[in-house]
Amino acid sequence: MTRNPLRILVVRLGAMGDIVHALAGVASLKSGFPGAHLTWVVEPQWADLLEANRHVDRVILLRRRSASGLLASWRELRSEGFDLAVDFQGLLKSAVVAAAARPERIFGWESGQLRERAAGVFYTNRASSEAAHVVDRNLDLAAAAGARERLRVFPLPAGRPEAELPEGDFVLASPTAGWRAKQWPLENYLALGKLLWRECKMPLVLNGPPGGLTDGSVCPTLSPGDSRACGLTGESACPTLVAEDLRKSGAGASACQPVVSRLAAADGIWPHACGLAGLIDATRRATAVVGVDSGPMHLAAALAKPGVALFGPTDPARNGPYGGSLGVLRWPGATTTYKRLDEIDESMRRITVEEVFESLRGALRRPRDESACKPK
Repeated sequence: MTRNPLRILVVRLGAMGDIVHALAGVASLKSGFPGAHLTWVVEPQWADLLEANRHVDRVILLRRRSASGLLASWRELRSEGFDLAVDFQGLLKSAVVAAAARPERIFGWESGQLRERAAGVFYTNRASSEAAHVVDRNLDLAAAAGARERLRVFPLPAGRPEAELPEGDFVLASPTAGWRAKQWPLENYLALGKLLWRECKMPLVLNGPPGGLTDGSVCPTLSPGDSRACGLTGESACPTLVAEDLRKSGAGASACQPVVSRLAAADGIWPHACGLAGLIDATRRATAVVGVDSGPMHLAAALAKPGVALFGPTDPARNGPYGGSLGVLRWPGATTTYKRLDEIDESMRRITVEEVFESLRGALRRPRDESACKPK
């Protein structure tokens, strides 16, 4: 007989954007089982995203970098005696984590909708979804596991200041993405910052992890597995801004010097190096956001920030900003592909600085008629 309260395990190990996309599904799941105790297992570098989440009773950190850490995590999973687990990730590693907890039931995707079909071997219950966006797909999985209503909520912590920010209005941009094909050229951010400052007297805050915005092709100051490097990317891999972008931007010749420090002298650019908590704080304080298909953009969408999201090879219907606060710019000739190429996609290069500025100016005018950024 099932114990009371019901004990639920959520598996979504990372990364930033994926965890943000799972928040609504998890809230719906908890709401569907009044009095249930819900545990979320996550990789340590993403745990700040779950701080003070009222739908999550406990967080278990999956420490995979050492045998002792992995053993401690395994023991925590085994100690709970879960009644059911929901694998929102759909990878072999996440399915193994769910199975390691020995729940009575494991819910996951049917084989045709799994990222790695081998994961399906571990599921006792399989669901499917016809929804386009990942958030809605996660809500469908939660419903299959017993959620009675769909709560489109994104409970996120307040964050905390980790670096100085402008006192007044500013636009926030995080230029990195999980792979380079999704990035917008660095020189475009420099030109956008100059334009924003000239027309709106508003700085462009260029955000990155401490020491992480470097020319990694020459001098990787942070390894791909470093949590500092991964904390702002939305992926488990650490993207870099390569030498080609730096040469074009005129940001400097020293390839090992962090990009953010080289941008300090650029007109309208405010470098901001921080961790995940600092990014959350900066996003909350930003007047508007410029994003690409990466964790920081999805964080901004969850916080209903105005601005614009730039899309190229990935499909905004599936991975775009959820909720409508961020507009989307995508070159009409873009071809959808999820190949992790190490070269900026041509469709991203086709998005002009002027297009982004005009979209931003429209977003800045919407919340308040007397915005400082008006057409001249």
